Amino acid sequence: MTQQGADPPGPRQRRIKLLTSFVFLAVVALGGTLSVNADRTRTAHLQAEARVAAAHYAQRIIVHMDRSLSATYVLAAMVRVTKGRVVNFDSVAGSTLRFYPDVSSLQLAPRGIVTYIVPMAGNEKAVGHDLLRDEQRNKEAIAAKNTGKLTLAGPFELIQGGGIAVIGRLPIFIPDTSDRFWGFSTVVIRVAGLLEGARISELSDEGYRFELWRIHPDTGERHVFATSTGGAMLTPIVYSFPVPNGKWYLSVEPKTGWISWSWIAFEAASTLAAGALLAWMARMALAGSQ
Repeated sequence: MTQQGADPPGPRQRRIKLLTSFVFLAVVALGGTLSVNADRTRTAHLQAEARVAAAHYAQRIIVHMDRSLSATYVLAAMVRVTKGRVVNFDSVAGSTLRFYPDVSSLQLAPRGIVTYIVPMAGNEKAVGHDLLRDEQRNKEAIAAKNTGKLTLAGPFELIQGGGIAVIGRLPIFIPDTSDRFWGFSTVVIRVAGLLEGARISELSDEGYRFELWRIHPDTGERHVFATSTGGAMLTPIVYSFPVPNGKWYLSVEPKTGWISWSWIAFEAASTLAAGALLAWMARMALAGSQ
């Protein structure tokens, strides 16, 4: 006979099993929620760090580019002082070039036609290039002439070869009664040299992949002109920054991704283990109370 008021063995065991299952599921649900929130916080922190890094290196690019583009004003001042005559260009440009390590060449283009270049070696093919009539590359030159402001062309492959470069063009107007348009002072900045000066490769040393790109003004498509090694980017943060008459974008993401799958696996295993342990303890407590 069973003791009066005691649960039969079957219902008692089912109640213990139900309660221990509830404890296990409650612990797993709570642990999973905490893990998801922690992972979101960790990802947000990593993205904030990446954005700070992108802003830092973008500012380096801006500083080096602005410094290099300022050489156009030196050449323009020389032309204005001489009322449009080009005097001792090789000497002046050669001396100027030493102060601009990111600049590969300095040029003058009277009437928009490239005529004077320092250094000439390796740049001979650019002589005679009509900046205003080259329909594939004249947009920025025309804009510079019409607005009177320095414009940035590129990045694109140089006509004379030597890699990808950006070109700053400053229109020169002779200060007489009509402010006559004289031509352009031009600075050629190879992208590789610009990025080396900005030490953007340090992003890789800090554990990031990166891409530097723009929206091509002619095609409207994404134009990537500098990238790190290490595979395609999946979900990068994108930092935009201004350049003369345009905007560039620096995409950055960790080489290992935003999510640590090994850490997630550890969290999942820990949650399951905690759930199992507490469920076992609950079972022992319930069994001992009968």
